[in-house]
Amino acid sequence: DDLLRARREHGVEDHGEGFATKLDATTLNTIWYKIYGGSGSEYINSSVVTQDKNLVLTGHAASSDGDCVGNQGFNTWTIKINAGDGHIIWKNFTGVTGDSTAAFNMAATHDGGFLLVGGIYGHADSLLPDAYVVRLNSNGDTLWTKRIGGSNRDFLLGVVEKNDNRILAGGQTYSLNIPG
Repeated sequence: DDLLRARREHGVEDHGEGFATKLDATTLNTIWYKIYGGSGSEYINSSVVTQDKNLVLTGHAASSDGDCVGNQGFNTWTIKINAGDGHIIWKNFTGVTGDSTAAFNMAATHDGGFLLVGGIYGHADSLLPDAYVVRLNSNGDTLWTKRIGGSNRDFLLGVVEKNDNRILAGGQTYSLNIPG
């Protein structure tokens, strides 16, 4: 109820918006509360603290207005925000034309970049996602993407970068034929 009331007080409809809030560590009182997104559906599913002590948030965006200008479709959405006041420092939209992508989790990398993991839903098989990995540098630029999957549903829910720079990701699969 409190979240719904706060969303309505900030003019947010029930179509889904991303938000972040900074709380006082002692009293848990709100220092700031920011809503991010546009007129469509946006969600933030994960966050990490950056090397410069700000935050990077990731999820998905379906809007092309508001904070999502530059987005084309339903894509993985990642924003870096200032931890002091919540303003957006940079934003990234990564996806494949005609497909829908979303990030469910993320990890910071040793070089200051980010690994995003989630799913990609193909235009023809919208109910059968493949796993999806995105690598961003510290400026929010997409370095590479990787689609992994078999003939059924596959998606990733967690990721870490090991000390030797290899990536370990885990999730769920319903496929028996994932290429290895």
